[in-house]
Amino acid sequence: MMSAQYFAQIDDNNVVTHVAVVQREFLEANPQRYTGRWVETFFDTAGKTYAGVGFEYLEAEQDFRPAQPFPSWTWENKTWNPPTPYPSGNGFEYLEAEQDFRPAQPFPSWTWENKTWNPPTPYPSGNGTYYWNEAELEWVEV
Repeated sequence: MMSAQYFAQIDDNNVVTHVAVVQREFLEANPQRYTGRWVETFFDTAGKTYAGVGFEYLEAEQDFRPAQPFPSWTWENKTWNPPTPYPSGNGFEYLEAEQDFRPAQPFPSWTWENKTWNPPTPYPSGNGTYYWNEAELEWVEV
């Protein structure tokens, strides 16, 4: 039994339009079915990126990269990088499960929920200005 091979169909701009699991021999023997240019992509090979629709084929590297997420981001070290680095050591914690950053906990009694820190007592309604008193676990009007 032959192992699976993966091929990406790329357009004239080297952008992936389709990905197929097909043996090279079958792909080459059926040009009417597999039209255009097809490039092998690797699912579990170190140093190679598995292609997806919308990815770009980099001819010089013989590898693929995902579409640029924003015009200001640059491609470096096989990853897209924002113009401003991600916060680190600035009171932010990276949450792997959420793939997002969370600011430092403002007070020990506050809990993280719905991507925000929440006090044990909600902020008072009305027009007053309040500060949090951690010792008393309450809002105090200024």
